Amino acid sequence: MEVEFKRRDGSPLYGVMHASLQTEEAGGAVYLDGTIEDITERKHAEAALKASERTFSELFMLSPDCIVLSNLETGRIIQVNEAFLAMFGYDRAEVLGLTRDELGLHSDLRQLEMLTEQVRQHGKFHNVEMQFYHKDGQSSTHLVSAKTIMISGQAALMSISRDVTEMRKIQAMMVQSEKMVSLGGIAAGVAHEINNPLGIIVQAAQNLKQRSRPDFPKNIEAAEKLGLDMAAMDRYMRARKLDEFIDYIQNAAVRASEIIARMLLFSRKSESRRQPCDVRMIIDEAVALARNDYDLKKAYDFKQITVSIVVEEPVPNIICTETEIEQVILNILRNAAQAMAEISPALREPRIDIHVRVHGEFLRMEVRDNGPGMTPDVQKRIMEPFFTTKPPGVGTGLGLSVSYFIITTGHGGHFSVSSEFGKGTVFVIDLPIAG
Repeated sequence: MEVEFKRRDGSPLYGVMHASLQTEEAGGAVYLDGTIEDITERKHAEAALKASERTFSELFMLSPDCIVLSNLETGRIIQVNEAFLAMFGYDRAEVLGLTRDELGLHSDLRQLEMLTEQVRQHGKFHNVEMQFYHKDGQSSTHLVSAKTIMISGQAALMSISRDVTEMRKIQAMMVQSEKMVSLGGIAAGVAHEINNPLGIIVQAAQNLKQRSRPDFPKNIEAAEKLGLDMAAMDRYMRARKLDEFIDYIQNAAVRASEIIARMLLFSRKSESRRQPCDVRMIIDEAVALARNDYDLKKAYDFKQITVSIVVEEPVPNIICTETEIEQVILNILRNAAQAMAEISPALREPRIDIHVRVHGEFLRMEVRDNGPGMTPDVQKRIMEPFFTTKPPGVGTGLGLSVSYFIITTGHGGHFSVSSEFGKGTVFVIDLPIAG
């Protein structure tokens, strides 16, 4: 039996006592015979171990990172901490005894198998980026580290994961911002270089059209000196469609000048015409422009799209250049209309919802459509200049990149997009509130 003794100085001594009754053969006296094994150090070690286990348990449960303990051989979960339950939306009883596969946590089971094999061979892995699914179907990005440990004599795997979803979004925004800064100077140089020959093309096309008119006095005068019949020449030009070719040149030149004007926005931080603006009025005007846009009416039948505008009061003013914010909203509406028109079979109820509300120090505008959405690859590049999913001649690939520049660099706001393929797209615009 274990017995606690006291030494002469009063300090405790823990011992295991083995004793038995002994009888002397001669006199028949009975006495107690035994040994005492000093286990003081072992008891101290056991106490320290229990304290360590309590500390580990507290750290395990209170850690802000998600921690999972699982059996190394079977993969079944032994314990999870509170951060894991809060992050993924489970109750503890729902996860204990199950495997990660049975819970549906991992988006890439092949990656999970490779990492499990790495742990068996090397005992650990460090900071591997993985995608996880939550109980409600949402996903998040985590950095995961894992190591084998011994629990009650059994090999277990302790994995620690940190949610880096928002950090990755911020990094993507920083990369995008750097692209915009770099491309701003390039766009300005290219635009100015193109402007010079473009001006010559526009001027030459105008002169060709003017000097081939059969009713212009100077044209008639020059033709009579040469014995040329202007009416006959006009019929010839129409028969050979030379007049249409001149129109094509003019239209192409105008389209090119519009593209150049947009490119120049990359290098300009316009402070002109900045004034307090009513966002509701800007949105109404942008929607009205979209309904009356010739291309949107002709090619995409914008009037068939239901546009809902919800404004949560109170709505403070923002300091902005009204025409620029209007251009941003119009670009988003145009892209939504074009995307919804491409769905086959056609959408029964194409819809765009615009929601305006105060979000901290910003006024937030969310523009949501029920179109085809975007694949992850397209979503990553959608803000890049000259990137477009539209066929040649339909899109320039500058609309959203210019919009991004107007909101972030021009107005000090935030511009982001979230989309899921087949489930529509949401553009979010945050603009600083006036004052």
